[in-house]
Amino acid sequence: MVQYNDRISGRFLQATVGWGLLALFLGFYAAFELKFGSGQSQKAFLSFGRLRPLHANLMVFAFAANAIFAGVYHSVQRLCQTRIWSDHLAQIHFWAWQIIQLTGLVTVALGYTQGRPLAEFEWPLDIALLLIWGLFSLNLFMTLHRRRTPFLYVALWFYIAATVGFGLIFTVNALAWPAGPGKSYPLFVGVADAMIQAWYGQGVNSFLLTLPCLGLMYYFLPKIVKKPLHSYPLAILQFWALVLFSVWTAGARLHSTSLPEWMQSLGLVFCLLLLAPGWAAVINGLLTIGRDDIKVWRNPAVLFFGLGLASFGVYVLFEALLAFKSIHIVVQYTDVISAQTHLMMMGWVGSMICGMAYILVPKLWQHPLYSRNLGRIHFAISLLSLVLMVLALGISGVKQGWSWLAMQDNGLLVYPEFISTVRPLKSLHTLRLVSAGLFLGGSLLALYNFFQTARRGQLQDASKPVEELILPEPQNRWERLERRPEALALAVVALMIISSLIQLLPLPSPQTDLKPYTPLAQYGRDVYIREGCHSCHTQVVRMALKEELRFGPASQGWEYQQDRPALWGQRRYGPDLHRIGGRYPHLWHYQHLITPQTMTSGTPMPAYPWLLKKRVNFKALAIRHATLRKLGVRYGNEDPVLLYQEEAKKIQENLAQAQITVEAEADLIALIAYLQKLGVVDGKQ
Repeated sequence: MVQYNDRISGRFLQATVGWGLLALFLGFYAAFELKFGSGQSQKAFLSFGRLRPLHANLMVFAFAANAIFAGVYHSVQRLCQTRIWSDHLAQIHFWAWQIIQLTGLVTVALGYTQGRPLAEFEWPLDIALLLIWGLFSLNLFMTLHRRRTPFLYVALWFYIAATVGFGLIFTVNALAWPAGPGKSYPLFVGVADAMIQAWYGQGVNSFLLTLPCLGLMYYFLPKIVKKPLHSYPLAILQFWALVLFSVWTAGARLHSTSLPEWMQSLGLVFCLLLLAPGWAAVINGLLTIGRDDIKVWRNPAVLFFGLGLASFGVYVLFEALLAFKSIHIVVQYTDVISAQTHLMMMGWVGSMICGMAYILVPKLWQHPLYSRNLGRIHFAISLLSLVLMVLALGISGVKQGWSWLAMQDNGLLVYPEFISTVRPLKSLHTLRLVSAGLFLGGSLLALYNFFQTARRGQLQDASKPVEELILPEPQNRWERLERRPEALALAVVALMIISSLIQLLPLPSPQTDLKPYTPLAQYGRDVYIREGCHSCHTQVVRMALKEELRFGPASQGWEYQQDRPALWGQRRYGPDLHRIGGRYPHLWHYQHLITPQTMTSGTPMPAYPWLLKKRVNFKALAIRHATLRKLGVRYGNEDPVLLYQEEAKKIQENLAQAQITVEAEADLIALIAYLQKLGVVDGKQ
């Protein structure tokens, strides 16, 4: 008899549902704000710039990660035929992870953020997350050591790679120098930091989302259809291809920028190579389900697994197409990127989690599913909302991308004003809002189904005889790895380190001859990051004629020598800002930040009235100034507070000439100073 700890899986599954509903609600509310921009909340923590990273972080680290933990704890015990190594560590893992997500939710909403995609949490939370990830890894590997099975089934390979892979990329990306309890600056700077961000983003997709979901699919799918995996060797080959290829694709996210050309081309090659293992997983999964027994497809879990596999296949194809420079230049920074992200989270990850939940809830609470019909209705709603979301965002993105590049016969832009490329998208944003509402409604229906199932059963540890596993025989050629988790983990780490160093070591190092931001402008940059302005504005003009006609000269790598972090952005709901410095007077920036609709009719940009009330913390300013000096910024010996006050006074007096009264210590003054410095080098653009 083996007594499994099923309570821990149940707790993580409960957290998945709670966090998932909150994440979906925030996404729905953010879509509402984007559609009705002029009516956005006057509360800072409800502004779009803060909601967007909150939604993304909750979807990945609260919803998806909790679900993956639930599935891993459940499947590892059964694949190893032994109880989890430490119940206490599992409990610490559960509660600490929820506390980290809750603290991150509050701190990011309050403006404490690093401003880096999917790495917004500040350094204390980064350290806490790494410690808890280490405890989870320890529990996993010790359980593998205690296993009663002779070899490691392929699902365990995916778990091991995901555990060590995500720990590695998160550690590198989190390297920063603290400048107080709620502020830090990354060790990487400029182009190098932009590449690290892209590398980390691809790593999260691969090692935190894709690999664990594939592992869960390879465990749950054969059990639910009651037959072995279609091709075990194909799963092994696909595993190694995914681990190797996915590390090299980051450069494809930064086409037509100052990133070295060979890195961009390398990213394209490996995005194309990823098609093979991606579609191998899809084919392997679908052939495992088969089409002989139609009754199998009436199971909600199988339906969601099928949708997830189909979505993953389309996502991989998306990734390959977007890696081509001719396509990338059209759709990058448009809603096409959002369509790809939603295809990943709603279609691939979300569907796999739903399929797993329809298996786990009846099993853990030891009661049949309340209603399979409700499960099938939930599937239909999810499918409809996914199709609507991808179509709405895809059409919106292509339409806007072509509008950006449209040229007249005389060589001028057809739409020189950026807002003219945004206004026509309102109807498609309505469809996006409807899709988000449908998906949220379907999730509430699933919650009702799960609740009714759970209330009729009871969550408790399972005590069962050693069960018959539907597993293949071990392959002799992989025998050493199949019996030694440490060897497998070391092989994955070695591949990742070698591949990553080849890309990251040649990155240009920052020069020290560029004049640093003034204390006022640097503090304004911190305000810009705090308010999430980089969520809607990029700061990189790509090396393309039509980009330069719209925004100005292409951005050069040496211009980012003082940028910690790099703010190249992911989406343009507003124009690129890298060349905005000196284009408009201080009064224009004041009015644009306080009453944006009066300056640009139809803009989705929110107002920032709280910037008039919030004041600079001069003690924090001095600490940040000293921290940047330690990182190599060439500041002089002047008092940063005096320099701040001197420059702020000039902007205050300039606004006073237009009968605008603003305190010199107001955050608005600092933000204006930063915007006026963008693209200005030694007094020139």
